[in-house]
Amino acid sequence: RKIDVSMAFIYSGYTPAISFIKNLDITNNSGLIEIDNNYETKIKGIYAIGDICNHQVKQVSCAVGDGAYVASIILR
Repeated sequence: RKIDVSMAFIYSGYTPAISFIKNLDITNNSGLIEIDNNYETKIKGIYAIGDICNHQVKQVSCAVGDGAYVASIILR
């Protein structure tokens, strides 16, 4: 199924590249995006997944699973 979105941001690297979201006030003091249990930020409709989030586990396999989960939420 195809999902039309305005934009998607892919993070790659050790230091989060978050300068483009600094004005949204959705990051913590460590520069990680704060999310709820459904991976949504405090701004409705903005989700974040992977290592850029305030997760304990930082693994590609977890980020892929997070992506699938968030896609299922958006498609509901």
